[in-house]
Amino acid sequence: MEKNFSDPFRKLKEHMEAVKKMGPNFSKPPAGFPPRPMPLPPPVPGPLVQWLLEDLPPRVFHDLVLKIAARKKLKGYRPEHIPQAEGIKILQNQYEKEPPLRAHVLSVWGGSRQKEREALKLFNLADIQRDSWPVAERFGFPLAVWLLLTSPDGLLRARAGDMIKEAASKPGKMDELLAKAKEKTPGSQNIWGLPEFSHGDDVARMRNELDMVLSERDQWKQLAEEERKKRDRNEADRQSDREEIGKLTKARAAAENDRKSLESRVRELESHLESLPKADSTLHHLQKQVRELERESGLLTEKKDVLEKELASTREKESFLERKNAEQNNALALLKAALQNKGAVEPAVFQGEALLLITPEDPSPYFESAKKLGLTLLVHDGQAKNPAFDRALGRSWRAILWGEETEFNEGVLNTLRSSGKPYLLLPSIGPDNFEKLLTAGSSRFKTSSS
Repeated sequence: MEKNFSDPFRKLKEHMEAVKKMGPNFSKPPAGFPPRPMPLPPPVPGPLVQWLLEDLPPRVFHDLVLKIAARKKLKGYRPEHIPQAEGIKILQNQYEKEPPLRAHVLSVWGGSRQKEREALKLFNLADIQRDSWPVAERFGFPLAVWLLLTSPDGLLRARAGDMIKEAASKPGKMDELLAKAKEKTPGSQNIWGLPEFSHGDDVARMRNELDMVLSERDQWKQLAEEERKKRDRNEADRQSDREEIGKLTKARAAAENDRKSLESRVRELESHLESLPKADSTLHHLQKQVRELERESGLLTEKKDVLEKELASTREKESFLERKNAEQNNALALLKAALQNKGAVEPAVFQGEALLLITPEDPSPYFESAKKLGLTLLVHDGQAKNPAFDRALGRSWRAILWGEETEFNEGVLNTLRSSGKPYLLLPSIGPDNFEKLLTAGSSRFKTSSS
C-alpha cells in the first residue's frame, strides 16, 4: 500500500512548496476566476476599504502583507510576526496606490463571496435600482455596498455610490452601520498562528479521504448499474414504440400511393369520356365508375386521417413516457441519496434560496425545517392555477410537488413542467422526514436540474 501512495504524495508536496515560493501575483487574477476583469470601483471611504481587507480570506491576507513588507523592506517587524492591525494599515496603503493590487484584492474577495453573489440574484433588479437599502438589511451595509460596487451592472454600481454618499452625509452614520455589521460577523481566526501539520498527518488524512472516495465510488457504481438496467428497459419500450410508428408510417405511405393511383385512373377515364361525347350509355357507365372511385378515395382519405391520428397519439404517448421516466428517475435519485445517508449530517448549504413546496397538506410544520437549512420556503396547495402560484413559481429557485400526482390541479402541473424551473415529484413522507430528505440530498439539490 505504501508503494501506491508514496510517489503521488511526494509530487503533491513538491507542488505545494513551489506554490509557496511563487507567492501572490498582482499582475493577473488567480486561476479559477473568469478572464473578464472586474470593474474597479470609484474611490471608497477608508473605513469601507478597511472592512474589505479584514474580510479577505485569512491565508490570502497573511501572504499579501508579508509580500508587501518584504518588497518594501519595512523595518521594525520580525518576519511573519506583523500584528494584524499593522498589517491592515500596510495593505490599505498599498491598495490605494497600486491598481493591480486593488484588482487582485477585489478578485480574491469576490471569489470568497460566491454564495452571497448568488443570493443577490434573487433580488429584483428594478427593486434594487429604486431602493437598494433592503439589500443592506439582508447582507449588512458594508457587504451589500461591496457586492453592488463589484457588480458588472453599471446601474447597481451607481446605487452603491448613492448609498455611500447617503451614509457619509450624516455624521457618525457610517461608523454606526459598520459597527452594526461587525456585531453580526463571527470572530475571524488568528492567521498569525496557523498550525503546523506533519507529513505523516497529511498522509493519514489523505489516505482516509481516498478510502472514503473509493467507498463512495463503489456506491455510485452500484447505483449506475441499476440506472443502466432501468435505462435499457426504457430504451426497449421506446424501440417498440418506434417500430409501431414505423408501421403506421408505412401504412400511411401506402394509402397515399393508392390515392395517387386512383387520381391517375380518374384522369384516364375523364380523357376517355372526352373521346366519346355521343356514347351516352358508356358515359353513364363511366360516371358510375367515377362515383365508385370517388367513394373509395373518400374511404382511403378517412383511413389516412385515422392513421395520422394514431401516429400523433403514439408520439404523444412516447413523449409522456419519457417525461414520466425523467421525473421518476430524479425522485428515485433523491430518495436513494436519503436512504444511503447513514446518519451523516451535512451543513446547511442553501444560503437563502427560495424553494416552492406544492402540497395539499398543512404547510406550517415545514417552515421550521426550511429555516434550519437556510431556505426561504414558498407554499402553494396546488389545487388551482392562479396568480399566487405564478408569483411563487417566478420567485422560486426550484419546486417540489409533495404528494401523489392525482392530488394536484392539471393546470398547475402543466405550468410547472413548461416553466423550465427544476422540479421534483416526491411522495409525501411527512414533515418529520422533510428536513432529513433535504439535508441528505443537499448536494444534489445544489448541482442537478430536473
